[in-house]
Amino acid sequence: MCYEHKGSRAPATSKKGGTQSRQGCFFGILQHVTKGKASFLNEWEIVVNVLKKFEKVEPSTISAAAHFQQNFGLNNLDTCELVMAFQEKFSIKSPDSEANKIDSCAVAIDYIIKNGKPS
Repeated sequence: MCYEHKGSRAPATSKKGGTQSRQGCFFGILQHVTKGKASFLNEWEIVVNVLKKFEKVEPSTISAAAHFQQNFGLNNLDTCELVMAFQEKFSIKSPDSEANKIDSCAVAIDYIIKNGKPS
């Protein structure tokens, strides 16, 4: 379930067809994590650093709501390489069926929080 964060500087999320944007999901993750799980900010900082090192990603486009193909212009192979970099950085071994679902920053951070630890 996604929660909309009410006091952030980020623009409000829009609801389309009963679903919230990825940014809304991101803030739901943030609320979940800050209630006792591993440090979200640490994981997010590592994710941002991995993204900044990826040649095809313009650092100014990195945001919690960013989609790898739509916002960064990555193709399927680029996305696969990026996901592999996350898997290596967070010591995650996941089947291809799970890795193929990681297509945005929000989904990546959610998956990392649930399955990984920084190496």
